[in-house]
Amino acid sequence: MEIEEEEDDEYDEDDIVQKISSHSHLEDIIAEYGERQVIVLIIGTSWCQVCTKMKPKLDSIAKDMNDVIFLSVGFEKVPAIKDDYPIAAFPTLFILVGGNVMDKIIGDQSQLLIKKLELYTRMGIPASGTGQSAGNIAAAGQQPDDQLVRPDVRGAQQGRSENGRMRKRMEEFCVLITGGKK
Repeated sequence: MEIEEEEDDEYDEDDIVQKISSHSHLEDIIAEYGERQVIVLIIGTSWCQVCTKMKPKLDSIAKDMNDVIFLSVGFEKVPAIKDDYPIAAFPTLFILVGGNVMDKIIGDQSQLLIKKLELYTRMGIPASGTGQSAGNIAAAGQQPDDQLVRPDVRGAQQGRSENGRMRKRMEEFCVLITGGKK
């Protein structure tokens, strides 16, 4: 009698959140989408209780925000992911636009994720960035800032003036959604 091994993946195949099987698989998916595509990259583990608890919330958010792509990476299966995406704790979620890291969220912060996704999808932020790449920050042992830029799979980055315009647009939008409070 043959015994089948059960996979203890964080996400099932039927889920709306796509599983990533390798680093090259992730790069291929990112390259497949356009410059303005918002992607949520979820990095977790099978043993992380917070990851397991967040799964239904993330599935619900993914179903509600069908214009955002949700990708899941099991750290045990793709440990090299830490080379491009600095991870301090599990789960860590990265919001990517056109392959560039725009934001990083650690832990179960579903409401914050929703607000940030609404911000990025409404603004149609172009894939630009001028901060340090995620890989360079990890290699230098530095703490990432809010404006991480991972190496674009197409190899292009724009200058600081675009970053300033993007920050200004984000600030204006934040003032709008908070009713003028900073």
